[in-house]
Amino acid sequence: MISEELLQECIDEYKAVCHRKAALFDGNGELLAASGGDASWPESLLSMEKREAFLASGGEVWAGEGFCLFRIQWDGRTNGIFLAEGTIEENRGAALMTVGCLKRIYTAAGKRKGRKQILKELLEGKLTGEEEECRSFNRFRKRGEDGWIVFLIEGNEGCEGDVEAVLSELFAFEKRAEAVKIGEGLVAFACPLPDQEETAALTISDTISGELMIKVRVAVSRKVYGLDGLSKAFKEAFAALEIGKIFYRDRQIHLFGSLGIGGLIYHLPVPVCEGFIRDIFGTDTIPEIDDELLDTAYRFLANNLNLSETGRQLYIHRNTLVYRLEKIHKETGLDIRSFDDAMAFKTGMMIGEYMKYKKQ
Repeated sequence: MISEELLQECIDEYKAVCHRKAALFDGNGELLAASGGDASWPESLLSMEKREAFLASGGEVWAGEGFCLFRIQWDGRTNGIFLAEGTIEENRGAALMTVGCLKRIYTAAGKRKGRKQILKELLEGKLTGEEEECRSFNRFRKRGEDGWIVFLIEGNEGCEGDVEAVLSELFAFEKRAEAVKIGEGLVAFACPLPDQEETAALTISDTISGELMIKVRVAVSRKVYGLDGLSKAFKEAFAALEIGKIFYRDRQIHLFGSLGIGGLIYHLPVPVCEGFIRDIFGTDTIPEIDDELLDTAYRFLANNLNLSETGRQLYIHRNTLVYRLEKIHKETGLDIRSFDDAMAFKTGMMIGEYMKYKKQ
């Protein structure tokens, strides 16, 4: 970890020796230190657009009006920009010595962790948001009131790098957003957003499916404020993904705040679930119902117990539908044409799915 005071001291010494103002930006263009501790002059002199243009140019030095820039690079990666007042010729020797000194400072500090590693440790609760390593996630604090959302994207094994690339391009407008591989086929994405998490999740799912030609599930946490909340948000997104795979397999988007009865069942103790199954069905396991009857039951429940609409959607005669419902009644002991039995049937079947998951 690199001390801000040490970087500030290095910049102040340059000013004292060369009698020229100087400043230091990190590899993302964020101001780290300015001579005299005055952040106003480098921010006004060098806009974010100019910093990003220099970072993208690949050049070692760059001359502006009344100032010059020197790239700080090691391990083949740009990690900073040194800004000095005056021309390149006036600053070259001293600036290159300062750049070399800054490289040694970073090397002595063991080199800073990458943003992806920092995010991973924040999600896992191994870092707190107040640590200096997290500075790059705190840029543009004026936008912090939007709060952070954690998305968990699950796709095919080996797709992680491609998913990260798609997310980086899709959310290029948000400099603090970052994606990181969590496991095989699993990518976590943290992004500050306003109240648009469901829309963002749909966009993520559609874009990845369209560009990579793979199906993905996207789980979404509730909004948290501050980097310290990312660990909680990650746990919520992970729970939403698991609950979605158990109870809502036909859906691709799973919001932690909209898990319904599945979210309740997921947190029930196993003995309670087993007791409910016995009370409802009279056995220790849910009855075996063929796929046709099960599809009929779920469609009937989805249509709010409406016989006509269910028959229309299934392309069957009303009498055929009634026959199937009576067959379900015979096999389960529940007449799902009544509201109470319908709720008991739905809850019992969901608990049955949960019990299968727990046994795996």
